[in-house]
Amino acid sequence: MNIQINPKKRKSRLNLSLLSQMRQQQLKQIKTKLITEQTEGSSQQIRFSFFAFILALIDSIPFFRLLRFSQTIHPQAALGRDVEHYQVLFPAQKVEFGVNEIDRTFLKVCLYYRADFFIQSEIFVCDIVPAYVHMGLGTVLTQDFRAIVDSGMQYRVTIARWRLKYLQRLELLWADHLPITALYVFSLSAENFWHFLYDCLPRIHSAMLARPNQKLTVLVPDSLPDAFRELLTCVLPEAFDTIYIPAGSWVKVDRLIMPSYVSRCENGFLPAVYYDYIRKCVFNKFNLAPAVNPTERIYISRAQAKHRRAINEDQVIQYLKNYGFKTVVLETLSLREQVELFTKAEVIVAPHGAGLATTLFSSRIKILVLYPEKAPTPFFFTQFKGLGQEHYFITHDQFDENADFAIDLSEFKRVFHEQMKLS
Repeated sequence: MNIQINPKKRKSRLNLSLLSQMRQQQLKQIKTKLITEQTEGSSQQIRFSFFAFILALIDSIPFFRLLRFSQTIHPQAALGRDVEHYQVLFPAQKVEFGVNEIDRTFLKVCLYYRADFFIQSEIFVCDIVPAYVHMGLGTVLTQDFRAIVDSGMQYRVTIARWRLKYLQRLELLWADHLPITALYVFSLSAENFWHFLYDCLPRIHSAMLARPNQKLTVLVPDSLPDAFRELLTCVLPEAFDTIYIPAGSWVKVDRLIMPSYVSRCENGFLPAVYYDYIRKCVFNKFNLAPAVNPTERIYISRAQAKHRRAINEDQVIQYLKNYGFKTVVLETLSLREQVELFTKAEVIVAPHGAGLATTLFSSRIKILVLYPEKAPTPFFFTQFKGLGQEHYFITHDQFDENADFAIDLSEFKRVFHEQMKLS
């Protein structure tokens, strides 16, 4: 059942434009510290000051706590008061990437990860009773306005603080109340295909594993694009309902089923059961199957994208034609057509872009990612390693990962022939 709640009751819109260069730099520092502490252990010392005492005193008052939007709590710390039924699906563990020499070179230049392993936080499901949910940012607050955080994803509260103005925070005080048990799985980047596929959808499977016989109502921001809604219907059990609620609004529910993130910070390396579930659901829905002998060589163009475009793309396309590559623009294909295309792929070449998330439906293929920046994010490296695929890369001299850039043709040819050994 698909229900639309108050479609005319449009709440204040969020500023979802790209972060400024200063904010991007701050965010990178936060994420680096977060991942470093997970892999090396935290040696942080608590410092007491009069200023810190005053802030703690202010945060003890719920109204000011909401205004500052600064106090966070892990579900385990709230057990018995705001949190019930804390269930661990997968314990925390060290996960090896399984690297080769090319991967080691990437780890020397990429952001956040330097080691050939990462620490996967425990994957859990719990109930928040009651809960406030922001439709769009994915922020979950307890009844006294503490933000629930998931280990490894605390930085998302910082982004929410940047996005939400003071008056938008106060809108929580007159949030719509739904007297239901609900499920919310959408992150603040849910309208990006990579984040939707690796951050959001796996959490549905976690809810199913933890509550196998429970009928749940999924709260969905009404801004979710049509293709994403189609993918959502592929993975939702028939017993689950959906309620579409105006994006940018707060809603209060009597009980919120909250699965932790399965993905980590900039990391798409998931336990295999999650990949398998999404693949099975999508293949069944579209009546598709993995190709027995994939032979397609594909170049993904970002010519219709708003950013991260290759300004000398025509030269690359012409060169790749000599090796049997065809050029595709994913925006012109339906979701089913994209999935079918990726099942047939043998090799993919593409600028950094969310469309590469779709290699989830590919076999153990080779992918060359063209990164605009010197220090790329590890989204695709971690994703490909989790899927058993080969990650090749070329970096360029931009600071901003969203900048347009000129592909280094000499380096492109070297990687294409010497590393990927294509002919």
